Amino acid sequence: MFVAIAGISGTFLFFHNTSPKTVVANSNPAKKVIATPIALSEFLPENSYCAFAVGKNRTEITPEINGMVRQLFKNEGDLVRAGEILAIIDDSTISANARGLAQVSNNAKKSAVDTEKLYDQKVDEAKAALKKIEKDFDNGNATKKDVFLAEESVKSARRTRDLQISSTRIQVSEIENQQSIADNYAQKQTIRAPFSGTITRRHITIGTFVIAGTPLYSLSALDTAEIEISAPKNIIEKLSINQEIFLTKENSISTIGLIYAKSAFTNFANQNGIIRLRTKENTSHSISIGDYICAQLPLENSKKALIVPENALLYEFGDSFIFIIQDKIVHKKKVTVGKTNAGQIEIVSGLEPGNIVITEGIHEIHAGDTVIY
Repeated sequence: MFVAIAGISGTFLFFHNTSPKTVVANSNPAKKVIATPIALSEFLPENSYCAFAVGKNRTEITPEINGMVRQLFKNEGDLVRAGEILAIIDDSTISANARGLAQVSNNAKKSAVDTEKLYDQKVDEAKAALKKIEKDFDNGNATKKDVFLAEESVKSARRTRDLQISSTRIQVSEIENQQSIADNYAQKQTIRAPFSGTITRRHITIGTFVIAGTPLYSLSALDTAEIEISAPKNIIEKLSINQEIFLTKENSISTIGLIYAKSAFTNFANQNGIIRLRTKENTSHSISIGDYICAQLPLENSKKALIVPENALLYEFGDSFIFIIQDKIVHKKKVTVGKTNAGQIEIVSGLEPGNIVITEGIHEIHAGDTVIY
């Protein structure tokens, strides 16, 4: 008898657990939500392609010499002034050469001064000898020939002095020219901003050995901002000049951009093309240099689809759900989602035209709640 009852109980439990679940309305007061009926609508699938906004006038900051990157003073997004130091490149050979030539130049200048003093002294000695000979000639102790020879000695001393001083000065000048060149190269170790603007990218790190022409920074002038987007060739080909594109900034602020240039094929490696966009005039939100911008580019032609706002979706353990309203009662429906477009998402399965979808307040409700909208 006990066994039979247990068997009956077990059978009852089995049928109870496998019977269809029904949503029972809660007795709590009805909650206020925002909801809307859905229907098949024109839908244009899109995908996001992102890049940093840069200035219309921009350049890559590169060194003119090889060397080790010893210091970097700026990061992405920093404002810089024309002439401001951005980086220090250390080339030990150039530095040593500049220091060596500076020492050689100082020694040459000192030698030139000493040479001038020495040969001035020799001229003075020749003049003194001439005066003595002239005095001896007046006293009858020297001949005209002696005077002539003494005068020639003075002239010779002067010529020798002038030649030596000229030669020394030429040597000093040559060394100074070499030093100037070395100093100029040494100054190239200090990398400065060619104009005022914003650092939009830093390409290297401290300690990197770079060769002349290696980009250190990307610098954009503080003028009209634009976005250069790389995207697959087949997408670029479908776009047109002056076409409006939906743009989103990092802080979710949206605006409208216009395509002003495009190239369907620029990268042989990945077959990508580029488009360049600027914000449409009189839009409510502008783009600043350094902003990270995502452009919503259409993937294919428009089609009929059920679409809902992305914020109507609830995600749980990798599945997507939507709350719908039937007879004022909330029902939770598992859905399959498709592609997106400017905050809207395609519902591939799980909903039907006419379903009333809750679009706001989904985190404050549960299946079975009574709601008003």
